Amino acid sequence: MMVFVHVTVSVGWLGAGAANVVLAMTAGYTAEPGVREVPYQMIERVEDFVVIPAAFATLVGGIVLGLSTKGRAEHRRGRGGRREPGGGAARGHDCPESEPSLHRICIAFGVRRPGARPTLRRSGS
Repeated sequence: MMVFVHVTVSVGWLGAGAANVVLAMTAGYTAEPGVREVPYQMIERVEDFVVIPAAFATLVGGIVLGLSTKGRAEHRRGRGGRREPGGGAARGHDCPESEPSLHRICIAFGVRRPGARPTLRRSGS
């Protein structure tokens, strides 16, 4: 759910930036000085009410996602980037290592032998 919120807010932030570009181009290519004023006022409103809050929401969402997924990157390789000895049976799953794409999917969905202990490691342990 947090990934959805983070991506949605990020896309909204990009959309607001694109809207500011269009407004700035409208102001730049308009010949009448009275009409040029309005797009610049709209840019200020979009920045105040969309761009700045979306930027902070994206930052906070990214930090929350980063902290909540700590340790998951080490699941396949273990510490130090070395492959753990013993293949899949030693890690407690029955995923086919001969097919790398199936192996990744199998690991991602957490297929385990009955009674096998989880091997997810946290950083620093």
